[in-house]
Amino acid sequence: MQPTPVSPNSIRFGLFEADLSAGELRKRGRKIPLQDQPFRVLILLLQRAGELVSREEFQQALWPGDTFVEFDEGLNKAIQKLRQALDDSSDNPRFIETLPRKGYRFIAPVDRIEAGATEAQPIPVDGNAASSLAGEPLKRLRMELLAWVLLGVVSIALLVLAVTHFRQQPVDAQTVRFFVSPPDGVRLSAGTVPVISPDGRKFVFSVFSNADGKMQLWIRSLDSPVMRMLAVTEEAMAPFWSPDSRSVAFFSLGKLKKVDVSAGPPQVLADSSEYISNGAWSRDGSILFLGRGLALARVPAEGGEVQLVRELDRSRGEIEQGWPQFLPDGRHFLYYSGSGDAARTGIYVGSLDSKETHLVVPTASNVSYSPPGFLVYARQDTLVAQAFDLKELRVSGPLFPIAEGVQHAPVLSGLKFSVSQNGVLVYQGAGSAAVQLTWYDRSGKRSSVIGERGQYDTIVLSPDEGRLALERVDLPSHATNIWILNLANGIFSRQTFHAGSDLDPRWSPNGRELVVASESISNLYRKVVGGGEEELLFQSGEPKYPKYWLKDGRSILFINLNGKTLYQLPLAGDRKPVVLTRSEFNRDNFILSPDERWVAYNSNESGRWEVYVAAFPAFTEKRQVSSAGGCQPIWRKDAKELFYLALDGKLMATEVVSGATLETGIPQMLFQSPAKVSPIRIEYCVTANGKRFLFRDPVGENAAPFTVVVNWAAGLRR
Repeated sequence: MQPTPVSPNSIRFGLFEADLSAGELRKRGRKIPLQDQPFRVLILLLQRAGELVSREEFQQALWPGDTFVEFDEGLNKAIQKLRQALDDSSDNPRFIETLPRKGYRFIAPVDRIEAGATEAQPIPVDGNAASSLAGEPLKRLRMELLAWVLLGVVSIALLVLAVTHFRQQPVDAQTVRFFVSPPDGVRLSAGTVPVISPDGRKFVFSVFSNADGKMQLWIRSLDSPVMRMLAVTEEAMAPFWSPDSRSVAFFSLGKLKKVDVSAGPPQVLADSSEYISNGAWSRDGSILFLGRGLALARVPAEGGEVQLVRELDRSRGEIEQGWPQFLPDGRHFLYYSGSGDAARTGIYVGSLDSKETHLVVPTASNVSYSPPGFLVYARQDTLVAQAFDLKELRVSGPLFPIAEGVQHAPVLSGLKFSVSQNGVLVYQGAGSAAVQLTWYDRSGKRSSVIGERGQYDTIVLSPDEGRLALERVDLPSHATNIWILNLANGIFSRQTFHAGSDLDPRWSPNGRELVVASESISNLYRKVVGGGEEELLFQSGEPKYPKYWLKDGRSILFINLNGKTLYQLPLAGDRKPVVLTRSEFNRDNFILSPDERWVAYNSNESGRWEVYVAAFPAFTEKRQVSSAGGCQPIWRKDAKELFYLALDGKLMATEVVSGATLETGIPQMLFQSPAKVSPIRIEYCVTANGKRFLFRDPVGENAAPFTVVVNWAAGLRR
């Protein structure tokens, strides 16, 4: 059979070829009917393969003179016709990925074919050049395209590679990389860590569903382009594999569970800590996980008695354990240990048969053992490998960098990666986590920005509306500290200096102090803003987060990790917390009305996150406020409105009439906000009059695709 003739100026992807000179799309050499404008859209996507092309860029390049409505309809129709020509799907895209409210990305590997070409040059995308794409020869693609070609072309042969790799690795195996984008309709969370199966054939990860705000588990087989969601109806996070790669264990609502990846309902194995940090499953049927008290525990894989494996070693200042990984003998294991003494924080080795441990690597990281004898762990945002002796249980020799710019995992410490037992590495790149603090009015119009761009999480406005308390991620340590932003001049000032992360700041009624969770979120501290000594308010072995400082200044409200229990902590006397309410469901963002007679919060008791109000402190007269999912409620200062975020990022407002009872109206949408929406954060602030809103406006595209590296150790100098 003769090969299909190729134009000397064309781009191939899959079975398709875009002939730039003729302005034609072909499949296996046969012309595919495609109108002029969809072809121009295709060329612009190919020029930026692997990158987001925003709707604004499409408009400037291809619809420069049209109104927004004309452009919006034109682009939507062009994408629809292009997908029809490529036999592509928006639900399970092979070529064109939709990034809601942002634009599109070409995700398939591309290969430039050009006779006599020695280098690539960019295609102009200004309006004049774009208008001539169909009738004139196009200039060469820019240099960046070659990088995507080199990284992406291996995906064309992925099926063959998967089969040959998983059967037998050749002696001269080469390292290859390819990208896997998350499915549509979900959002990667801060806790999303891709976990490769021991046999290297598939990986599992947890994501937020845009539909109901739940954490779901998805699986991607490396020998198939299709992702599928595991049939787990409840919240599911922090998955890890069985040794035979047939089952996945995960954590859900304070329980450790497992499920067969092919069929069957989940099975409860044990109660777990609500502070999630993955687990490990040995060949002899033992599972290591984080039990009560932030210490490692053990349970049979079929369920049964839970045994404490490692108590926290208070003598060396140990405050947390996590990220367990079994070594090949199934008895020894690696784990992360965090200490108040930074010199004692690191990767340790322990045993199921002994209480003795020793430090292996003094670094704050998760770790994986990879045959024939490497430990893979983090050095800041770089993955490194180091030789490891299974007999001596010690590392030796130089560090080999594997991947740079890997995304940080905020739960405990480490990076978002995992390694199989046959040389497959999967990780998530850092992407762009930066945000710009931006003011919006009630119509959704951006009015001004404040402060510099940075990685900020929870933001809380001071009572006088002149300052902002926020969680700021400091690089390269990735530790989260509490900072104050002066809204008048845009100047930041750091407030906390603990070795670990500080989270969830809340203002005192007079705006002079903050209460924060610190040191593995086991302690609550009271901090004078701008200097002075901090005061330890409450300490225990369980995670906790402050939520509200009552107006009389005498007590605060705080929750345990998932908000199932709400406490009131007196700030004088013996400071013994009082339980106000318990629930079997996750709850967060408790906030009192201005007269403190009512409390608003979000809960997933209905099966998705919704906003509720109830009488305080009795929690009677409870009612649901949101109608189609919601979280992060905030009261207007006069208590006449309650704001919240819908799960898709819409800012909603509900009229409130307060008297002997509380009446709430029908929620009304104010505008589509830029928020990614997490039910356990506060991502916006509201001024007292309810007319201005401060949001964390993402800068660029946040989510980076997963990177899969086959034969990652090939070429390492032994």
